[in-house]
Amino acid sequence: MLTLALVLAALVPPLQDDPFRIPLEGEGDPAAGFDQAALDAKLAEILPRLERIRGWDFRAPVTAGVQSIEGFRAFAESALEEEYGAERFAGMMASAHLLGLLPDDRNFEEMMKEMLEAAVGGYYDPKTRKFWIMDGFSRGPLADMIMAHELEHALDDQHYPLDPFFLAARGNSDREFAARCVVEGSATSAMNLYLVQAVQQDWLPPGELLSGDMIGEQMKAMDKIPLSVVAGLILPYIEGNIFLIGGGTIFEAAMKPPADFDLRRAFTAPPLSSEQILHPEKYWDAETADPPREVEVPDRSAALGPGWQAVDHDTLGEIGCALLIAERLPTALELQFGAAGLRLPASSGWGGDSFRTYRHADGSRLLQAITEWDSEADAAEFAQACALPAVRARAPYLREVVRTGARVELLFADAAGAAALARLRAE
Repeated sequence: MLTLALVLAALVPPLQDDPFRIPLEGEGDPAAGFDQAALDAKLAEILPRLERIRGWDFRAPVTAGVQSIEGFRAFAESALEEEYGAERFAGMMASAHLLGLLPDDRNFEEMMKEMLEAAVGGYYDPKTRKFWIMDGFSRGPLADMIMAHELEHALDDQHYPLDPFFLAARGNSDREFAARCVVEGSATSAMNLYLVQAVQQDWLPPGELLSGDMIGEQMKAMDKIPLSVVAGLILPYIEGNIFLIGGGTIFEAAMKPPADFDLRRAFTAPPLSSEQILHPEKYWDAETADPPREVEVPDRSAALGPGWQAVDHDTLGEIGCALLIAERLPTALELQFGAAGLRLPASSGWGGDSFRTYRHADGSRLLQAITEWDSEADAAEFAQACALPAVRARAPYLREVVRTGARVELLFADAAGAAALARLRAE
């Protein structure tokens, strides 16, 4: 799992100028990175501490290594190709452009690689069950925190294998988001509790946990990413931690360990939607539980005519609907404190949805989304929000919004594809 060190910055304030501050050993010294011996010694410190914090034992040794940025780039490219493949990835990008979640002129793949290379400090690979620290990453408190987070992934993986956990959600982005919230929320919780213990027991010096220069570099990296994408990167860490304690604030989640029974339930019967993450009572409380409804958008490639092909089929979820109709998207800084800006009245009555994207041989693009809501009033509120000027400006390809009872259909098309819209309308 990739740790974005920017997420750590959400939990610990940056250093202030202090004339009396004593620098950390090796701080700012590029030669103070890890070699294999130093990395193995650090694992020997952190692993038993995590066992005590979580109350679970490591069932097998955890291996670790030092990796170059070139090695990480090769890993990231291979993982992207294995998970999506070029064809599906292109379809996903067509959907993101039509929905207004990604500008047409942005190369998402290159943008993400650039951002990850600037922000990643280390990662755990569940396929090889190995932890990697980046070559040249300085030893010190930040490295310890990254390792606590990533090694918690290794501990979770030994009890609840992560590869099949994610595989069960593949193909439904909203369900994948919910699964990531469990996994990243678990590791973030362990990291936060490790931080508390570290300060109390002098494992780490208090007040000297993050480099202000590093935070600045990470913020610049995030500035290059559209806010809709930033939300998907940051929120699993923050909202996942909050979800695992049954709801509350980011500060409560940082101090309170999840109940063992609840944590095991989340890994064995995970939440199925972003709605259940944003509103934890819709997962944890039997009386208010609200699993997503299945919504079918049939493939109308044949009806569209020769040259048209379905290239993507997915789910927006409540969080996707919120990103679509928010009058103002939360800033990256606001997102580091959770999804408050995306718990919107107009998207909180979400019941289920599905969309299908089409592309013509000449490059024209269309998207049909069908959303279902808990009530006709919820559907009307969502449909009205779709007409807001700020929404139309951010999603210029949204052509039609049609409400029928508690169902709202959305039709998107670029200029070349608009003529084919009539053939996409729901029967």
